[in-house]
Amino acid sequence: MNPTQQPEDIRWTLDDLLRLPGVRHALVLTSDGLVRTYSEGLHRDTADRMAAALASYQAAARTMAEFCDEPQEGSWQQGVTEFGGGFVFLISAGANGFLAVATDKGVEMHVVTARMHHTAGQLGTALSSAQRPDVGRRP
Repeated sequence: MNPTQQPEDIRWTLDDLLRLPGVRHALVLTSDGLVRTYSEGLHRDTADRMAAALASYQAAARTMAEFCDEPQEGSWQQGVTEFGGGFVFLISAGANGFLAVATDKGVEMHVVTARMHHTAGQLGTALSSAQRPDVGRRP
């Protein structure tokens, strides 16, 4: 998303996911935890908090790649976290971008992940975001 685009400009990309039975919310975020777009039923403050949390989760998952004897960079593909009332799915969506979906417990997981990968594949450049040049620098 270029700096002049608003979250609503690419919100339509989430429509197919949101039509799946059991899907509650969807969110597109950058690797540094910024919201790119989010589903209509999600409050902006919640989207901001979830984007920050999901970026941290993904960074931790990249570090855990060593546990599988994998190189840290580029090996993380997706993550699913189960809660009492549902799941949170997170996949890579373009360079430095991620797609997250929250569902209820009765969702067909393989359908959700397949649709997420399809969406991310179709929209590769629309969901890509350049890494900020100041990431990791201390003032």
